[in-house]
Amino acid sequence: MVEFIDVTLTPYVDSQKCRGTGKCRARLAWSVRSGANNRLEVIPAPALNRHLRRKG
Repeated sequence: MVEFIDVTLTPYVDSQKCRGTGKCRARLAWSVRSGANNRLEVIPAPALNRHLRRKG
C-alpha cells in the first residue's frame, strides 16, 4: 500500500481522436502528479486483531 503526498490533478482536453472531418471525439483526461509517496506497512488481519487486543 502506498500513501501519496502533495497530489495534483490537472484536467486537459485529449483531442487525438479529432480528424478534422467535422466529427470530434475529444475527451476530458486527467494528469495526476505526486510530490512524494510513502510505503505503508500492511498488517495482516489476524496480527492486527492480536495487536488491538493487547492495547485495549
